[in-house]
Amino acid sequence: MPRARVWIEMHSGQFSMPVFDAEWLAAQPDIALAEFAAVLAMASRYGQRDVPWDQTRPADRLPQAFRKFLK
Repeated sequence: MPRARVWIEMHSGQFSMPVFDAEWLAAQPDIALAEFAAVLAMASRYGQRDVPWDQTRPADRLPQAFRKFLK
């Protein structure tokens, strides 16, 4: 869809999931084991890397977001 409009929303939200909390897990009856494992794998892979921008300044991520669409 080369003519599709692209909407980029920059926010400063930080999201976390208490994935090792038994009560939280019990409140997620529809979570599949593969889905849960994928979340943990992503956290393991990306959770410790340096963030190349200031998380409190969401517009700093805009150039990186544009590069994904301007290739």
